Amino acid sequence: MSHNDDAIAALQHQLAAMAKKLAKLTQDSTHNKDPQIKDPIQVRTFNPSEEERDRYPPIWPSDPDSFYRNEITDDNFWEQFRPYPKNSKMQYEPPKTTSTVKLNSFQKSHESNLRSIQKRLVNLTRPIDLFLHQIWSMEERDSINAEDMVEICSNLATLMRDHLAGTAGKVQSMRLEVIRQSKGTTYKRHHQSGARQG
Repeated sequence: MSHNDDAIAALQHQLAAMAKKLAKLTQDSTHNKDPQIKDPIQVRTFNPSEEERDRYPPIWPSDPDSFYRNEITDDNFWEQFRPYPKNSKMQYEPPKTTSTVKLNSFQKSHESNLRSIQKRLVNLTRPIDLFLHQIWSMEERDSINAEDMVEICSNLATLMRDHLAGTAGKVQSMRLEVIRQSKGTTYKRHHQSGARQG
């Protein structure tokens, strides 16, 4: 065996020993881990390409906060969802809530808005159910075409994203309304208190 071979063999032996020691240290560290210390969950990120932005601009918004300002009215929402059939096994009306306490006008409006959001969310399942039905039908016929698949998936993704943004916009409006109502209540109480003190 040459001098070089001896050196390589010695280096391999050292590397194997180091790897073994590192594995033991890692194992010991895992077993002796402090239960009060938690490792953060690694967050994965997705970076859209410029080509994807050109195909669907909302995937790369110039203003990320615009997602919360894209409110879709109820009329527009239902107009776009009428073409999608309802699943006969689904319940699209949110359950009613009963209260022994009389709600004021703001509470009634807030409850009505929450119910409206529930109706939007449950109706978002209509295109999803239709999508699965179409895909499974294509699979049974052995006629899955790549272009058809891309079109169906793109249409579904675009629809869902747009209407999730619309629902987020509606929730944002509700949040702002809560703040407006709170300011009005604070202003009213402040002046009533001042009137009593005078």
